[in-house]
Amino acid sequence: MSAAGQQLWAQSASKHFQYTFGGGKKDILYSSIETADKGILSVGYTESFGAGNFDMYVIKNDSEGKLEWSKTYGGPKEDYGRSVVKSQDGLGYLLLGYSNSFSENSYFDIYLIKIDLKGDTLWSRYYGLDRSEYGYSVIATKDGGYMLLGEVINNINGEKNADVMLVKISASGDFEWSKIYGGNLTDYLYNIEQLEDGSFLMGGETNCFGAGEWDFLAVKVDVTGKLLMAKTYGALLTDYGRFAVSTSDGGFLVGGNSFNFGVGDMDFVLVKADKDGKIEWSQSYGDLGAEYMLDMKKMPNDAGYIISGYTNSFGSHVEDIFLLNIRNDGKINWAKTIGGDYGDYGVSVLPTSDNAIVVTGNTKSFKVNSDDCFIFKVETKLSRNLCNSMIIRPITQSYLKVLSTDARLYELETHIVDRSVPTVVKSVETIEQQLCIEK
Repeated sequence: MSAAGQQLWAQSASKHFQYTFGGGKKDILYSSIETADKGILSVGYTESFGAGNFDMYVIKNDSEGKLEWSKTYGGPKEDYGRSVVKSQDGLGYLLLGYSNSFSENSYFDIYLIKIDLKGDTLWSRYYGLDRSEYGYSVIATKDGGYMLLGEVINNINGEKNADVMLVKISASGDFEWSKIYGGNLTDYLYNIEQLEDGSFLMGGETNCFGAGEWDFLAVKVDVTGKLLMAKTYGALLTDYGRFAVSTSDGGFLVGGNSFNFGVGDMDFVLVKADKDGKIEWSQSYGDLGAEYMLDMKKMPNDAGYIISGYTNSFGSHVEDIFLLNIRNDGKINWAKTIGGDYGDYGVSVLPTSDNAIVVTGNTKSFKVNSDDCFIFKVETKLSRNLCNSMIIRPITQSYLKVLSTDARLYELETHIVDRSVPTVVKSVETIEQQLCIEK
């Protein structure tokens, strides 16, 4: 292990921890939540364990990061986990992803599982059409049910294009309604948030509309799925959108990764818009290499935002986890890389109730064999260095000439197939490795 992997300070009086989890093959985490006991529950997928080629993979850690249990969910083929939310009854969790284990053909369908607090299955459902669908994000809704966000693949003139799919279900998983949104090429939305007025905000990317090859895409719909707003943000080259997050003034931030702006190969870009989608400011963050951001969350008490992803501009100059904390005006509070000699990726970021941050993803630097899941926790006030990390100061560029256009998405009501499926649940002997040993 290089100097990046040496212990820099003893952490016995700290909230910090760093662990890897996995087996002999590829294991990746995509989403995490804080549990009632101050632990962390994460979902992703595994090639190391389970009933099929890939299975949905869930890891439960205690408040100190130590493994409590890990389980796989799936069938004989491929099953992937992408998102997790606490159940409305407080008695478990909903796991969202996609699977082709239970379809009558090779298509993937949206796959939803409800588990109890110990990880045992309460029910599992399939939602789909006569083509492939993928589930990316699940949230609890104000009416006691849930909203599922994903994509549907359309085969038009021999070309496979993707549209956005929303599926509204009840607390018990029963189908209520679904809609498809898109243009004549490909549109993706990756995250969804219900706003105070009951409407839904989503963020992603499109190559159907906008100024360039790809542009950021922000969409709002009402409680019935009716389209209220669709805006693109970008310039003449490529802008890959990842999320849209509401702001305290009623507007929103839309962000992702861009070849149009900044100082390097690809940089992270944020665009602040008002409630109607009009641009108020924009910023890029990065250096001479490439930065790729994957997740963004609001900090408690309106204290700005935390962003995770990876970079090769800073750190080991391979790919390191990249954490960026910004204020509400887009200015940087701090930035940090964490990683080793190979690739390390911060896929999901989670502010916790004890004023800390949990990042989950995958690592090639601290693996057992192939990629392993990586979970670490760091305090928001970075007075000392965390093991395997360095504080950096990315370059910020202001006043970007981002173009905004209306995206004229079509809106199509659909009625998907909703059925129960026999998920196989297995407890697995996940290998746990603590990277920073306390002294």
